[in-house]
Amino acid sequence: TMHIAVDALFRLGAGGGRTHLQYLLGSWRDQLATTGDRISVFTTPDGAAQLGAFADPRITFEVFALPGRSTFARLLWEQAIFPRLLDRLAPDVLLCPGNLIPLVKHLPTVLMLRNMLPFCAGALDTFPARSRLRFQLVGAMMRQSAARADRVVFVSRASRDQLVPRFGLDAARTDVIYHGRRVDELQTAPIAPYPFPYLLS
Repeated sequence: TMHIAVDALFRLGAGGGRTHLQYLLGSWRDQLATTGDRISVFTTPDGAAQLGAFADPRITFEVFALPGRSTFARLLWEQAIFPRLLDRLAPDVLLCPGNLIPLVKHLPTVLMLRNMLPFCAGALDTFPARSRLRFQLVGAMMRQSAARADRVVFVSRASRDQLVPRFGLDAARTDVIYHGRRVDELQTAPIAPYPFPYLLS
C-alpha cells in the first residue's frame, strides 16, 4: 500500500485544474478499498470546499490558510513551510498537479505541467508589467521544478515537445497523460448543417 500526498494548494477556481483533480480523486476513491492506498490532500479552505465531496476514510484533507492572494507570498509559503509539513506526514510519494513542486524535497515527486502561458512571450506582452513579472517568476520556478521532479507529466504531446528541449529534460522521465479522452476516440453525433463554415472547439 502507498501513502500519496497531493499538493492542491494552487487556486482551484473554475477550470481544468479543478475538474481534473475532482475526476482524479473520484477515480481514486473508487479504487482505494481494493488497493489499500491512502491519500492526503494538502489544500486551502477554498480548495477543501471544491474537493470536500471526495472525502473518504482513506482520502483526508490537510487544510491551510495561505498568506493572502500574493503569488510571491504563496510561493514562499510553499517552498519554506510546505516541505516541513510533508516531512511530518512522511508520505511515500507527492503528486503536484499545479505546475510547481517544493524545490527542497525528501521524497519521490511527480509534477504535472499544465500551464504554458509563462512560455508564450507574445501573449505575455499584452499583460501589465507586474503580471509579466509574476509569470516570469512562475516560469522560472516551473523550469526548476521540472529539473528536480522524479517524473514530469505533460497534458499534451505538443507541450512536451516544446518544453523538454527548452528545459533540457531527459524525455525518458516524462509522460503525456491527457486530461480526457482524445478527440479522435470520441463518438461524434451529426451536427446540424450551418450556412457558413464553423469550428467546434
